[in-house]
Amino acid sequence: MKKRNRFRFLLVVALAFSHFRAAAQGTFMYTATLDTVSKDGFYEIVLTPEIVAKCRADMGDLRISSPDKRFVSYALKDSQEARMPSTGMAITEARVVQKDSNDRHSYLTLAFPDAYSIDWVGFTIRKPAFFKRSLRILAAGTHSDEWATVSDAELEPARKLFRIPTVKTRRLRIIIANADNAPLEVGNIICYQTNRYLVAWLRAGEVYRLYTGNAQAAPPDYDLKYFTDSLKATPQLLFVHSLQHIGTRDQPVVQTPGVSAGEKTATGKDHSGILLWSCLSAVLLFLLYFSVRMVKAIAKKDAHDRI
Repeated sequence: MKKRNRFRFLLVVALAFSHFRAAAQGTFMYTATLDTVSKDGFYEIVLTPEIVAKCRADMGDLRISSPDKRFVSYALKDSQEARMPSTGMAITEARVVQKDSNDRHSYLTLAFPDAYSIDWVGFTIRKPAFFKRSLRILAAGTHSDEWATVSDAELEPARKLFRIPTVKTRRLRIIIANADNAPLEVGNIICYQTNRYLVAWLRAGEVYRLYTGNAQAAPPDYDLKYFTDSLKATPQLLFVHSLQHIGTRDQPVVQTPGVSAGEKTATGKDHSGILLWSCLSAVLLFLLYFSVRMVKAIAKKDAHDRI
């Protein structure tokens, strides 16, 4: 009996967890408007560093909302194979502080106003004209004193731009080994993000919205990701404008796929939210019932064992 009760308890917990996961999609913190679509077809929606900075690290919280209140399928695409970063993807807001230490190293700290996704780091060196220095790039962790090594490289006149493993952070630290040389006079350090796009099929004459900044949203699983490599022509670029912070009252109200606006109750109201919470309440009551029974059974067994 004890094993059967335990099995029922675990089954109910699993069911409750699945319902919570489906319901707990959280709220989106940011929205932006896309350019008006000129004609039906596939488009590449350009994700600027400012947009990506508002996303989760896995970018699974991005959503495209259509004017008819449906989420639009998309595929995430990037240009990781690019040999040079796009100037349009430069992150120019870094505050750079350089400290030349008597341990024969220079320590440069880059502070960003947001957690940007960084793929390239480039240097401008004022002097000297000839140099060859080893450097190490580190990224800040969740705590102020946590630093993780991202990349090691050799800085020289012919090589001042470095491709690094993608890191999403508010701070970078660069340590340059000077040996017996005078410290480098660093003019500027510019970080870049590689080009990232959302590929989606959009309808002409309509304005779509982009939503992101949702820690609880489950990454979408769209079929489109299997077909973007077979596109015959390069999609037209579409840009994002007016990124803004939103509250709970400005959340996207999106219909369930396959359910039209006419498929509502006779009163004209959508009661899907009430139905969802009713089902969730029933599951919680079911869980509570079996939890009480399990506790009573364990207490009864303990009393029997003492006798």
